[in-house]
Amino acid sequence: MEELLDGLDDTDAVDVMVATGVPIGEVRAWLAFYGGVGVRHGAQGVCRDGVGLVLKGGKVVTVISKIGERRR
Repeated sequence: MEELLDGLDDTDAVDVMVATGVPIGEVRAWLAFYGGVGVRHGAQGVCRDGVGLVLKGGKVVTVISKIGERRR
């Protein structure tokens, strides 16, 4: 997936993920839930299931995952 998304802007990346069957609605719901928990508790970030969420202004602004690194 990383190779497919490399160099794309957010809109194009979402289009590629939809075309490859990624459940975008479920991903957004997951981010909103765990990001929301962090925001409600005043966190600057959340780590869940090997994924780090960076929070700013009450929103998830960055998602960090090393899962792809472990699979190589």
